[in-house]
Amino acid sequence: MPRVTTPLVLSQDHQQQLERWLAALGTPQQVALRCQIILGIAAGKAEIVVAAENGVNRKTVRLWRERFLTQGLQGLWEIAPGWFAELTNKRIRRDSFHSVDDLIAAIEQFLAVWNQKPKPFVWTATVESILAKLTRCRQTLEQIQPGCTAPKSRKRKSS
Repeated sequence: MPRVTTPLVLSQDHQQQLERWLAALGTPQQVALRCQIILGIAAGKAEIVVAAENGVNRKTVRLWRERFLTQGLQGLWEIAPGWFAELTNKRIRRDSFHSVDDLIAAIEQFLAVWNQKPKPFVWTATVESILAKLTRCRQTLEQIQPGCTAPKSRKRKSS
């Protein structure tokens, strides 16, 4: 039996803002996903249903529900920095480089230190969730430009 939580009550302003972000082309994909999660919870759907519809797990739905309750709309815009941001913040922005060779040397030095204690990448997405996202992406692209996802025929070289 799916766990049913108390529906999230959104003000009309919050509802409209989430829908605007969801529809906007410039909204980062992870923020749009969070908007879908919050709108699904607000519609009274069970966490497991919202998770399945969005290709995430229930823990992710709970995380963003709680973050929205404590931080509001702005809490949805927390974007994880990733490895390149770490490289940029810990090495590149802390120095000035007089040549491309100096920059390359700094990056290589950062990599050498990083690889002494590497953090392995743990793949959490399932094949099914990736394929579902690709299907949604193709559907969206087809709405924008019909026929754009159809396979292109290759011209054969004549001998």
